[in-house]
Amino acid sequence: MNISRIKKIIFENKGILVILTLAFIFRLTFEFHHYELWWDEATYIAIGKNIYSHGQLGLWEPLRPLLLPMLLGLFWKIGLPLIFAGRLIVLLSSLAVIYLVYLLGKRIFDKKVGVIASLFVSFSPLFFVYNFLILTEILSVVFVLWAVYLFTLGKR
Repeated sequence: MNISRIKKIIFENKGILVILTLAFIFRLTFEFHHYELWWDEATYIAIGKNIYSHGQLGLWEPLRPLLLPMLLGLFWKIGLPLIFAGRLIVLLSSLAVIYLVYLLGKRIFDKKVGVIASLFVSFSPLFFVYNFLILTEILSVVFVLWAVYLFTLGKR
């Protein structure tokens, strides 16, 4: 891929790139002010430890979704800090939600609607607060939006 092609792609998608960059910077800025773990966050971490220690550590709650604990447990098993890894997973998931909202808005309506929708989602208070919690909500929204996007691909 040559430089002129890259410049063209950046110029055509500058709106979403600016929003993703701002969202990333804001989230990193506020990430360092959140220290305490909620009960559910600690539970997902403990389930991850339980999975990878074959029941020797942690705890087990059968009603909890397993993808996030499995990812957290994998990071624990390879020796990475769990809280950092969990917050990184949620941060990347929130950026994926913003981008998928942009893609859906662009696909269903136009690029302007996609940019506006992603801007609203990116800085909505509830989404912003949940971005700092190691919970399954944002990760599950990624999969729901991805499914809706794949569904819209077949409709044109």
